[in-house]
Amino acid sequence: MKATSRATVKINSIIPNPRNNRVHPPDQIEMLKASIDRFGQPRPVFVRKENRMLIAGHGIHQAMRDLGHGEIDVIFWDVDQKTADEYLLADNRLGELSHFHRDRTLALLEDVTEDAYSALGFTAEDVEALLEKVSKPPEVKQINTGAVADRFWITVQGPMTTQSAALQRIQHFMAEFPDVEIELGTLKN
Repeated sequence: MKATSRATVKINSIIPNPRNNRVHPPDQIEMLKASIDRFGQPRPVFVRKENRMLIAGHGIHQAMRDLGHGEIDVIFWDVDQKTADEYLLADNRLGELSHFHRDRTLALLEDVTEDAYSALGFTAEDVEALLEKVSKPPEVKQINTGAVADRFWITVQGPMTTQSAALQRIQHFMAEFPDVEIELGTLKN
C-alpha cells in the first residue's frame, strides 16, 4: 500500500479528474449540499498527491465549491496516475454493487422528518415508494394443482455466489416455523 496523508487544503487547489466516469446530476449536488450543511464534511475526499487530482469525492468537491467553502479535507495518496484512475473506476463501481435493505432503511427513516430527507439523499417520493412496497401484500400467483396435500414447496434459485447468504436469511425468517424443512442443493446447467 502506498503512503497516504491527511490534510485540509484550499478547495481550489484540488483538480477534478476529467476522466471521472461518474456523472453528478444537479439534483444530487443539491442533496450533497444539504448533507454538507447538516453534517459538515465528516469524510475527506481522496486525491492523488503528485498532481492534486481527485480520485474519489468529485460530488462532495463540487457541492462544497458551490456552497462557497474555501477549504476541503483530503487524503493524499502517493500513487501514479494509472493506479489513481483504476481506483477511481473501482470506487465508482463497487458502491453500485450493494443495495439497500428496505426494512432497515425504513427503520432508520422512522425518526427522520421530511425536511431532513434531502440531506440524507432521499426525496419524499423515495420514502413514499419504500412505504408503498411495504404496505402492499406480495402478489401471489395461483398455480393449478391436483388434490391439496398436507405439504407445500417453494423454489428459490440464484447464483452460487449468493447461496450461503440466501440460505442464512431463509433460515432466519423461517425459524418461527419449526415444521418447515429447508433443503439446500445445486442445479446442473
